[in-house]
Amino acid sequence: MIQALHHVQLAAPRGSEPLLREFYAGLLGLREVPKPPDLAGRGGAWFRGDGVEVHLGIEDDFRPARKAHPAFVVDDLDAYIAKFPDSVADELVPGWRRIYVSDPVGNRNRAAATGVRVTARWHYCPKSDFLRGAVGIEIEDKFDVSPEFTLPDLSGLGDVVGPKSHQLVALYFDTPDLRLAARGITLRRRRGGDDAGWHLKLPKAKGVRQEIHHPLTRSTKIVPAELAELVRAYTRGAELRLVAELDTRRNVTVLLDGDTRLLEVADDRVKGTVYGAETTIVRWREVEAELLEGGTGKLLAKVGKRLRKAGAVPSQATSKLAKLLEPAPPPTAPTEPGTAGAVVVAYLATQVNALLTQDPRVRRAEDDAVHQMRVASRRLRSALKAFKKIVTGTDHLQDELRRLGAVLGEARDLEVIRARFAELLDGLAPELVTGPIGARLDADLHEREQEAYGRIREELSGDRYYRLLDALDELVSAPALGKAAARPAQDELRAVAVAGWERVTKRYEAAQAIDDPDRRALAMHDVRKAAKRARYTAEALKPSISGGMGKLAKLAERVQEILGVHQDGVVAQETLLGEAERARRAGEDTFTYGLLIGIERGHAERADAEFPDIWAETTKAAAKIL
Repeated sequence: MIQALHHVQLAAPRGSEPLLREFYAGLLGLREVPKPPDLAGRGGAWFRGDGVEVHLGIEDDFRPARKAHPAFVVDDLDAYIAKFPDSVADELVPGWRRIYVSDPVGNRNRAAATGVRVTARWHYCPKSDFLRGAVGIEIEDKFDVSPEFTLPDLSGLGDVVGPKSHQLVALYFDTPDLRLAARGITLRRRRGGDDAGWHLKLPKAKGVRQEIHHPLTRSTKIVPAELAELVRAYTRGAELRLVAELDTRRNVTVLLDGDTRLLEVADDRVKGTVYGAETTIVRWREVEAELLEGGTGKLLAKVGKRLRKAGAVPSQATSKLAKLLEPAPPPTAPTEPGTAGAVVVAYLATQVNALLTQDPRVRRAEDDAVHQMRVASRRLRSALKAFKKIVTGTDHLQDELRRLGAVLGEARDLEVIRARFAELLDGLAPELVTGPIGARLDADLHEREQEAYGRIREELSGDRYYRLLDALDELVSAPALGKAAARPAQDELRAVAVAGWERVTKRYEAAQAIDDPDRRALAMHDVRKAAKRARYTAEALKPSISGGMGKLAKLAERVQEILGVHQDGVVAQETLLGEAERARRAGEDTFTYGLLIGIERGHAERADAEFPDIWAETTKAAAKIL
């Protein structure tokens, strides 16, 4: 017999997890809970509240839920109305006031106090005081067309509305050497149309950009400080000035499904002006097809097919500004294809870009951004260690990356352990939770987390950080290559991966030879670090080197994770002991602290007990690869 509803499942597009966290946790007040390890790799996010659980799963051909929706009962409807000023209210159900709101990917949600239901344009509202502004995800295809191009018939794909004409004037800002444009970033002030204001567009994936909005300001020459802050990792003190102007006559056609907007086709006739030593004017015509809240990837592909059949050609430019300015990409050292140097320099360039990409997200305190930036710094440092014969003289750079990772890690670790304790408390029977343990753990750890975020802000604003970024640019553009860099990649780099795994086994053997349990535990932590380095090395080589690099990476990750379970349990026990002592001095009941410490000890001991079998299986599998 059914006893209760466990959860509601909704879908979301790939890469949308940060926005989902900001909405369901930051705005609705639910708490994110970790997914089971076997499901975590699929992406998405799970959220839980009192008697409520919502699962967001990733769908490649995503379509938002417009009719189906979860309905939440809330105790203060007016508070939610204040959060969603554009929400639509009704009282169609007797005894209930309701509002509708859509999540950031278009799924409809309903809330109710004696009623709530929600449909509104979503606005970003971060949980901290980093930076504020509206944010959205832009998914579009761009096409070059001739002046005589005729927009094809779009009937059969939806209800066709339009075209509607707009006159748009956009002023674009960049450094004199076009650092933003070189990275695919656009920063503009636009008037006209439905979204006048300042727009910062940051690339997320091919055809996908994160768009951050700021209200229109009176000044046409000064970039708002909030947006200038978000691009400091790129500008590094260089002046942001007007570099171009786009005057666009736009005709917009929209595809609808009833009241739901599916897709927008913008037919643009553009006059572009480049400002510099000489003023240059260029004219062209292009068409953009952009998904709206109810559209799908299949619909975008169908529209694109009709546009191509009518003579449109997919654009190679990522934006109008890129087409106008044609900036040179960030420089990368010339290397001989197929050599070890070529593989390693390409990987380093990828990780430097990953670190830079996370910088604006960290400044906005977006969920998971600190973690992703720390991972990029760790991967860079690991690669410089592993490939020290290919790229030489990087000891100082490794030290600086270690320091950055430590600053980032403090906030990340506190964030994770706070969520860990909340989940443990949720899993206990109510009679086992005594005293204000939940409030104390959340408040104490949150305060420390915010202090750690303050140190991150300070770090990302300092000259030392910008010197590190300059050094990383130089690492990619002019690395000091050793003799090994010129050798064939397959043999040279596979040997590096083999040596990485051998380092793991040697450290394990050394640890097992230690009789003292405490010293042996410290040595096993070194085994974990060696496994992580072996994993990163194999992952770096997987696209270029044959011979089971992907499988080796998974084996190393398995060792890393089981040892991590033990280490996390030890750290959690130490944290709980400190919190229990503070609670005792405050006269609070500490029974539940002891219970949680016992649970964490159990986790650590089980990991210890399971490790020998996992090690035996892993080393046997690795031997077959190597």
